[in-house]
Amino acid sequence: MDKEIAKWTSKGWVLVSTTASNKKDCYLLSFQNSPEKKSAPSNRMGCVVLFGIAFFLVLISNSQKPESPKTGETTRPTSVAQMVNPTTRVNPAQVSVKSLSTQVSTLVAIKTETLLRPTLTPTRKLPTATIVPTQIFASVKSGTINARECPSTDCSIVTTVGVDDELSIIGLDGNWYLVGLSNGNQGYIRSDLLTLPDGVEVSIAPTIKPNKTLIPTEAVLRLGEDEVLIAIKTVMFSQGYPIESIKMENGNLVVNAAFSPNDSYDDPANVEYQISLMGLLVGSSVTAFGSDYTTIHPPTKINIGFTISRVRIFHVLIKYSDGLAFIQHKITADQLQDRLELVTD
Repeated sequence: MDKEIAKWTSKGWVLVSTTASNKKDCYLLSFQNSPEKKSAPSNRMGCVVLFGIAFFLVLISNSQKPESPKTGETTRPTSVAQMVNPTTRVNPAQVSVKSLSTQVSTLVAIKTETLLRPTLTPTRKLPTATIVPTQIFASVKSGTINARECPSTDCSIVTTVGVDDELSIIGLDGNWYLVGLSNGNQGYIRSDLLTLPDGVEVSIAPTIKPNKTLIPTEAVLRLGEDEVLIAIKTVMFSQGYPIESIKMENGNLVVNAAFSPNDSYDDPANVEYQISLMGLLVGSSVTAFGSDYTTIHPPTKINIGFTISRVRIFHVLIKYSDGLAFIQHKITADQLQDRLELVTD
């Protein structure tokens, strides 16, 4: 019994009481833990709990462990197994609760940082290549040919080119090439007149609108009654045969003119003057009324009155149709005179 008591007291237990048992030579020994050594078991228990937590975190971290680094690369340890030599035996009594708690917190922080840190993959910016289209040159087969504003022989000629001129092909429009000329302009040339390198393909030419010369639009002239009468009177005056009055009356053209250019009654030249005046009046009237711009119908007759001191002495009636036939050279002057109607007022 003394050996048993010494065994337990050496471990820090204090014998409280000794009670004899019912069995022979057996005693019930009661021990109590020493107060000054009470903290050691408590510390050991705390270390066991913290090691359990650390071990659980290690299992979680190993299940989410990223791919193994390549040979030659060094990485920061992310688990307890990498931080503690597995062959080294750690005495729980030598590790304080505070230091172990700090290590576990550090491990958790390191693992969290590793999981949340984004993986940055460096990108390489490739230089942008500039595509330069291949320029196609052509030459004139023979002689001198025309370059035009549009792909048609009806278009205006821009210039002429010959066998010595260098032409750059811009595109194809039907059987016409759009070419760049040496002076910087462009023009269309028939494809059968040019020679191109073998095997080249020409794209469709862009549409070029030819320069159009703006021509002012002529105003449409419309001649009414007043305009026709003024035109006849102006023509007579410009030819030296002034008339005193002119008007349309009952569908007839009524004109008054002086009997004599010099107001002489007996002058033999008066007859020649009167005949010339009638001829000019018929001609100007037929021209004015027959114009495409005239909006009124021609008269039935032309009534020409001759006056002295503005008093009508006689008048001559000429059918408009006879005057038209005379102007169109369908009848002669003698035939026109035979068809005149002389009326004395």
